[in-house]
Amino acid sequence: MNYTKSSTNLTNKNNSTNPADDKIFSHNKLCQESHPCITVDFVVPYGAFGGIESVLNDVALYLDKINVHVRIIQLSKSTTNWVNPQIEFYMISTDHPLRDVTDYIPICKQYLSRLGAPDIIIATPFPMLTMILKLALLENHMNSRIVSWLHASIKAYEDNAAGGAECLTYADLVLVLSRNNFNIIHTYDQKIPVRLIRNPIDISSLHFHSEYDTRSRNLYYIGRLSPEKNVSLIIKAIANAKDCWRLTIIGEGQEKKELTKLVSTLNLNNQITFTGWKDNPWDYVQSPAALILASEYEGFSLVCYEALASGIPVISTKVDGVTDIICNGVMAIYTTRKQSLLIYWIIWLYILFLVLIHQNVKLRFCHITNLMF
Repeated sequence: MNYTKSSTNLTNKNNSTNPADDKIFSHNKLCQESHPCITVDFVVPYGAFGGIESVLNDVALYLDKINVHVRIIQLSKSTTNWVNPQIEFYMISTDHPLRDVTDYIPICKQYLSRLGAPDIIIATPFPMLTMILKLALLENHMNSRIVSWLHASIKAYEDNAAGGAECLTYADLVLVLSRNNFNIIHTYDQKIPVRLIRNPIDISSLHFHSEYDTRSRNLYYIGRLSPEKNVSLIIKAIANAKDCWRLTIIGEGQEKKELTKLVSTLNLNNQITFTGWKDNPWDYVQSPAALILASEYEGFSLVCYEALASGIPVISTKVDGVTDIICNGVMAIYTTRKQSLLIYWIIWLYILFLVLIHQNVKLRFCHITNLMF
């Protein structure tokens, strides 16, 4: 099992006699000594480019600013450059493939024994990670408070064998992003300390669109290119639309190669553009007709909130987080998850937005921010 600290590019292997091993962990001790406050670890199973990672970076940087010692621990080999270089970061990798989430137990034990237990562990994004970390702490005879920070619906986690509400009984605090998750957990066990705290939005990074062009046929997707985001459905909808819609896809992920192939197969190379991930994706949004999402599930959908705060309409499947903020037919259009219906929505998008009330956008922006905070 290997440990990589990104800021030093030093690797510590089990039972290694390499002097660099001591350098990593002595450096970690120096970090702890230089921070008079508490130590908080964000423990994530993997990394990518998306809303979860953006918010995690923002929260970690804020905690560091107020003199909290912050570490991000990634429990598998995957993308690592999503972490802000100012944050202390460790990637723990193993030579053996992970078969299921229970394989994280020995990895968590190893992380705690080598780096030491922090005051607080923030386990994200799935519920079972909370239980796994609790077991690892007990087996190492350590004690840390565990905060479970959920970023998707409880049902989605259950459907993907990533744990449900029962795993959250091991948490000292549970943070959720949607009212539906709050209700599910509270109904399951009222003793579970759960709080509804929505993700923050950096308004300064947005560009407010005070005027809406009803002639625009520019659709935008911003986010991770992974199966649950269902981007292929949007691409197929573009192919079936009677009008010539253009789609810009801003993001990276495991499905990019497959989606690029689908675009070529459907002869949509002149209508659909992949930009890759951008640190400031809203800088690349020009004359938008709408942000379009087709997720199977969401916890919060940061880009949905950002789009509305920018005066951009949203087309989305009816999922958690989205339903907390948008009003169907006014600021956004709900869709079901049936593919045939989304195709028709794309065709009728131009007509629908002609009749949407797009006046007094600033007033609605104030309403949105009030809902968020």
